[in-house]
Parts: sequence; structure tokens; C-alpha cells
Amino acid sequence: MKFQTPILAFGRLSTRWQFFLAIAGTGLILTVLILAGMRSYFIHNFTNYLAEQERQRLTQVALVLGDYHESHTRQIAARAVSSEQIWRQVMRQIQNDVLFNPGRLNLDPQLSFTQLALYTPEGERLFGPDIFESVSVPVVSHDQVVAILRAPRPEGPLQPVDAVFQEQQVTAYVIAGLLALLLASLSAGILTYGLRARLRQVKDASHRLASGHYETRIQVGGRDDIHALAEDFNALAESLERGESRRRQLLADVAHELRTPLTVLRGDLEAVQDGVRPFDQRHQDRLYRQVLHLARLTDDLHQLAQADVGQLAYNLEPVDLSELTQDLAATYASGFRDAQLQFTTAITTDSCTVAIDRDRWRQALGNLLNNSLRYTDAEGRVELRLQIQQGLARWELEDSAPGLTEAECARLGERLYRPDMARTRESGGSGLGLAIAQSIISHHGGKLSFEPSAWGGILARIELELE
Repeated sequence: MKFQTPILAFGRLSTRWQFFLAIAGTGLILTVLILAGMRSYFIHNFTNYLAEQERQRLTQVALVLGDYHESHTRQIAARAVSSEQIWRQVMRQIQNDVLFNPGRLNLDPQLSFTQLALYTPEGERLFGPDIFESVSVPVVSHDQVVAILRAPRPEGPLQPVDAVFQEQQVTAYVIAGLLALLLASLSAGILTYGLRARLRQVKDASHRLASGHYETRIQVGGRDDIHALAEDFNALAESLERGESRRRQLLADVAHELRTPLTVLRGDLEAVQDGVRPFDQRHQDRLYRQVLHLARLTDDLHQLAQADVGQLAYNLEPVDLSELTQDLAATYASGFRDAQLQFTTAITTDSCTVAIDRDRWRQALGNLLNNSLRYTDAEGRVELRLQIQQGLARWELEDSAPGLTEAECARLGERLYRPDMARTRESGGSGLGLAIAQSIISHHGGKLSFEPSAWGGILARIELELE
């Protein structure tokens, strides 16, 4: 037979019972501790009260003993008698008076003790048994303490009224404990209902989210952990909704991108088959361009897919950023010249070596340069800048018209995104170059951003922290 630990057994209970037992149990423990403390405090004070009562009763006897001792010492003042002998004579005199002259004692007739003992001031027992847990009072004669009178410390009520008071206190504690337990249970039930209702909202929303309803949101008030959980849930749902929207848009865009060249290929091939068009070099070049476009599109999609799953290989090595940028600018200079674009550079000559993947970084910068080369209007201008300062390398690529709005610039880098302007697929792009550049730069810990250029085009900015 397997035995479960209390924690495992508690975990098998429903959330409602877990909350109830936790809250009610805490209330019960606090109640028991408070009642136990009050009970202990009462017993301590009640015991002291009984001891004080016993001390007052003993004081009456001590006064009588003191009177007898004072009277007897006057009678034998001329004789040398020991203290023990004096007390023996005093006790004999008291015994005689108890029998033959009780009025002289002047004691309460109901005054009685189970045990009494008389000790010298030095602690030597004169008569009576040894009493350890005792109540004691001094016996005074001629303004001096001549003996110590002891009686056992009371362990229970001395008078009926004391017993009644003690019973009333015990009854009050029991009633208070039961009321506290009832209130703790009611409070636990109310709190449990509220907590469980809020958690049920999170649970139901989680089920809807798991079913694909990414528009699900939770409205939970408060400032506790459940509210924080609901906020995190809403952020997760919003992220999933955006991801699902992008996935659907990507599928639609990919289908559209593939359909366009395939439609052209199909139309040209059918025209050749039907004899409408001759299969000459012109049509072969046209078909070849469509095939190249499809190849670039599928290659870019494959590269992005590898980057998403972390399978895109990066070979980090020390690279001089200034040298790499100048070399890349020299490679593209002739292309800009052929496109009738003014291409200038402002690249720092300071040497700065950083561990990056040379080929991937050239690819990212090359995609940005290709973007400017492909879409900037003729007779325009393009400038590539590199600054290194305060532990930060900053590339800026600025071109002239056509430009984009700030909202359109914010979407650059999204897959297959093309604004509805002159930058269209007819220029030969797959719509994935900036997304690939974004992925490469992000993998290196950098940041790529876009904004409208003062020249009427786009300003692309790369920032890379130097370690």
C-alpha cells in the first residue's frame, strides 16, 4: 500500500477545497494559538490570585503566632531560652487555648489548612512537614521577623465562587473558539468563492485559447497575482493573435507570389503549345526570368525558415567593420553608377574588430543596398555611412525618392511586405530581402530600423553594440 505525503494529498484536492482548507486552517490555527495564550495567561493570573488569597489567610495565623511569641518572650525575658524552646512553649500554649480558651485566638472559625509548617528565618524547620511549592508569610514579634509560616501553594479554587468563576471562563473560551471557527469557515468560504471565480475565468479563457480562439481576453480586476496572470495571459493571446494573423497573411502572400510567375509560365507555355507564339529566344528569356524569380523566392523562404528554427549557420570570426563596409561599398559602386545614381560614402577609418559572421553581415548590408539600387529613381542619390562611438557601431543607408510614410516604414522588414507605390515586384524583388536582413542583424544582437529620409526616400539604420 502506497502512502501519500500531505503535500501530494493536498494537491489532489480541487482548487476550491485547497483555498478553503488553507484559509480556514490558517484561521483555526491562529484562533487556537490566541485561545491557548489567553488560557495560559488566565491560569497564570488565576494561580497568582489563589496564592494571594492563601497568603492573606496565612497572615491571620502569622499575626496570632506573632502575638503569642511576643507575649511569651516577655514572660521569660530574664531566662536564656533558645528559639526552638520558645516556639515549643508557644505551640503548647496555642493547643491549650484551642481546647480551653478559643476566644483568645481571634481566628475565623472556617479558616483551615491541609498543611502548615514553621521555619526559622534561616530556613530551619521548627514544626510541620517539609513544603516545597509553598506560600509563605513572615511572623513578626517585637518588630522583628522571628519565623516564616508556610502552606502549600493552592492548585485549585479555595472558595466555591472561585470554582464558578473558573468554569465560566472555560465556557467563555470554548464559545469564543467555536464562534471564531465559524467565522473563519465563513470567511474562507467567501474568499474561496471569489478566488475560484477569478481563476475559473483564466481556466475557461485558456481552454478557448487552446482551441484557437486567439481573440480571447480576460477582464480581471485587482492588483494581486491573479490580475498579473490575467495581464500575462492577455499579452500571450495578443501575441498569438498577431502571429496567427501574420501566418495567414504570409500564406496568402506566398500563394500570391507563387501564382504570379506560375501564371505567366503557364500562359506562355500554353501559347507556345497552341502555336499562338513562336518559341523563340525572346520567350525563352521571359520564361527563364520567371523561373529565376521563383528560385529566388523559394531560396529566401527556405533561408527565413531556417532562421526561424535556429538552423541558419553562423560562423563568427573577428571582422574589421570599417574594412568590410568599404569593401562592400566598392562592390556596389558600379551598379549604382549604371543605374544613374549618385553613390557616396562616409565610412569611418577607425579600425574596429568585432566577432560577426562576415558573409551573413555582407548579405544583410547587401540586401539593403540592393533595395536602394532597385527602387531609387534615376538621377537620385544614395549614401552609406558608418560611425563608431561610445561602444556602438551605427550604419545608415539613405536614399532619395520614392519615399514612404512613417507607418509604411514601420512595416518594412515584414515578410513579403511591399507598399503600394513604385516599389513593386516588377522590379524583381521577392519581398523577403529586408526580412532576411532583419533576421541576420537580430541574431548578432543588432537592431534594424527604417524612417523617412530627408531626401525624400528611406533612411535605414543598423545599430550594433560592441563587446
